[in-house]
Amino acid sequence: MHKFPKQISWSELESQVLSSRKRKRCIWFDEADMCLSLYLNQNKDKIEKLNDPHSAVKVGLWNNASKWMLTNGYSYSADQCFHRWKNNKLHFVNGILRKSSNKKTE
Repeated sequence: MHKFPKQISWSELESQVLSSRKRKRCIWFDEADMCLSLYLNQNKDKIEKLNDPHSAVKVGLWNNASKWMLTNGYSYSADQCFHRWKNNKLHFVNGILRKSSNKKTE
């Protein structure tokens, strides 16, 4: 006697597939934000080139950001670092690039 798998509806199957693709949110603490901010501050020349599609800095910048974070005790992927920067871009860019433009005018 063979047992057949339980048949499920299309909506149940779709729900299972969608839920299996969901990524868990990672938690960023203030110290990790400061660490990423320090890395980005040291690489502000690359940040300025991110809008140029021909600069080819994006992959290297975020891979190195992930390595930097790991070296400093924070385990975040390149993708997580990129998304953190993208979601907080205004704060990072205003802080980092404003500081560098103030130094140029002095």
